[in-house]
Amino acid sequence: MAVTSYLLRFTETEDVQVDASGITIFVGPNNSGKSLALREMKSQYFYEQTNTLVAALVHADVTRTEIERALAQYTIEVPQDEFLPDDHIRLGNFDSSGLLQTRNVHRDSLYNVADGDGSAEYFNKEVLSLGVSLLDGRSRFSLIVARDAGDIDKPPTNMLSFLFSNDGARREVQKVVRDCLGVNLIVDATSLGQFRLRITVEELPADEQSLRKEFRDQIKSALLVEHASDGVQAFIGIICSIMSAHYHTILIDEPEAFLHPPLARRLGRVLGDYTKTGDANLMVSTHSSDFLMGCIESGQNVRVVRMEYRNKKSRGILIESNDLRAFFQRPLIRSSNVLSALFYDGVVVSESDNDRAFYQEIYRLIADGRQDAPSILFINAQNKQTIRDIIGPLRKFGVPAAAITDIDILKDGGGVFAGWLQSANVPHALHLGLGQQRSALCKAFDVIGKDMKANGGVEFLPDGDKDAANEFFDGLNRWGVFPVRGGELESWLPKKGIEGKKTDWAVSALNRLEHSTNREPLVPDGTDVWKFMNIVIDWIADPGRKGM
Repeated sequence: MAVTSYLLRFTETEDVQVDASGITIFVGPNNSGKSLALREMKSQYFYEQTNTLVAALVHADVTRTEIERALAQYTIEVPQDEFLPDDHIRLGNFDSSGLLQTRNVHRDSLYNVADGDGSAEYFNKEVLSLGVSLLDGRSRFSLIVARDAGDIDKPPTNMLSFLFSNDGARREVQKVVRDCLGVNLIVDATSLGQFRLRITVEELPADEQSLRKEFRDQIKSALLVEHASDGVQAFIGIICSIMSAHYHTILIDEPEAFLHPPLARRLGRVLGDYTKTGDANLMVSTHSSDFLMGCIESGQNVRVVRMEYRNKKSRGILIESNDLRAFFQRPLIRSSNVLSALFYDGVVVSESDNDRAFYQEIYRLIADGRQDAPSILFINAQNKQTIRDIIGPLRKFGVPAAAITDIDILKDGGGVFAGWLQSANVPHALHLGLGQQRSALCKAFDVIGKDMKANGGVEFLPDGDKDAANEFFDGLNRWGVFPVRGGELESWLPKKGIEGKKTDWAVSALNRLEHSTNREPLVPDGTDVWKFMNIVIDWIADPGRKGM
């Protein structure tokens, strides 16, 4: 393929050049531009002037070998009753709806491109554009509806007639459907004049193309795919489409739509395997960590582009295959739902599940009344130290990852505190000063002889030390680290009568946050934990946030 990469432009980050090989997964929150990227990648082959995100195609020189390979893939037979000049050839391929798309091309004009007398744009528009397929949520359902059979002795005019006449392609599709769905797929020609897709758990008849009564009776009870569930229709539509044509670039918008997570994972693996053997590259917009994991498990080179768009400001970061593979080698990453953070505006990482549940509920109540609230995933680490092992890699992947810790982060001296600053991307020039402030504040708590977590935190320090502590924590907040200044989770809402420790306290607090409780429910009032969580939300929502 003459196109070697795509150039994407963002307002807040550098341009991202995406290699046109292997698998590229676009992730990010809703309205971040993922679907737009796919549409504009396709439109670049037609040189439409509406592109706002995909700035350009990057080309290698178009050689005669490249042209001849493309012509071998897309040249189709011209019916005897049609006239075509000797210096023209007819090219064709199935489009995203499964119908044959054709065009007549002047042969010498193509070769002029290789000889330097023509432009790569001509080759892209007339030839390479035939090999680009964009499957969105609507088109994949149109792929499995009945199609006209036509004359089966002539070249196929749609995807179903191709599958009926091409034993190799049909059996490849049948194998995938059987392995993933546990059913057998039939291209049914018994409705004379139309091809239809059916599925059955019964063994396929020996002669799938028979019209004998015995065969008709055998498949009569097989379910028409268009009457199957949305997930089955979507899965079969995608598989039939990509295995029925010569596509060099397959663009799929949310392939996981209508699929339950295990099937989304299988689809990712199937598509990954196909791109290794089918000489095709795959560009996907997805919200599914299962689909992403399936692609990675296929062993194909998988890169991720994380995108973000907010307040007319856009950001993009490219995660190459080696970095992605190293990310998943971390046991902590594999054992939690950290991967799902790629699909949110941001993530909040806390110390325990009690913390996660409480802060998540506080956020939910705030977001209900705050229209500009970003989408946030709440996850918990194994302890305070492992929070930084999560936020560091996520920030490298472009995810605004905020850390909520107990106040005893002040006790993390030396290299431990330096590790916090490094994970939060605090410039090294600030490490010494912040480290000295941390040490001084830790000593200030030792002087008053109170447990900083259990006895009220910053409020019990003398005024001068209290000001210093708040200034120190304000500095950490700017870099996305949010210690609880009152001490720990149980220090919130002290006048609300919430009793107990750890899980008992969390359960009691969550019950009070429910409006169904007999006691007065807790509602956002702009103070205490509500104020704290709004500060966290503001950091995640700010495109100019520090630490990224």
